[in-house]
Amino acid sequence: MRAVFCFINLEVAWMFVGLYCLAGMVSPSSSDGNSDELKYYEDEPWVFCLDPDTVTCLENGTHASYNRSTGMCELRNGSDCGGGENHFPSIQECNSSCNSAPKPPCSLELNEGLGKAYIPRWFFNTSSAS
Repeated sequence: MRAVFCFINLEVAWMFVGLYCLAGMVSPSSSDGNSDELKYYEDEPWVFCLDPDTVTCLENGTHASYNRSTGMCELRNGSDCGGGENHFPSIQECNSSCNSAPKPPCSLELNEGLGKAYIPRWFFNTSSAS
């Protein structure tokens, strides 16, 4: 009976060792240096450019906003805008904030990639728009 009891205790001990190692891999502590690799995009200036909320403006004047489908800033009618955050007083301010915004997926060039797996892939040809 003692041999079975000793075997169970050893099994439980190995289970705790395994859980301890797994917890170390899943949630690294802040002292291991991996915490500065995290990137918080909410602090980036281009986050306002991707705001999908509807912007409502007064009739007079113009404002600039970032067009996510073209990846460029455009002048629009209206000033004193509210609602969303994708509105800027000038095209220069829009360009300075939104130039680093991620480009729309269909505007990216073809990337052949590595390997010869011969897996069929599709891409959007920006020259012929097809």
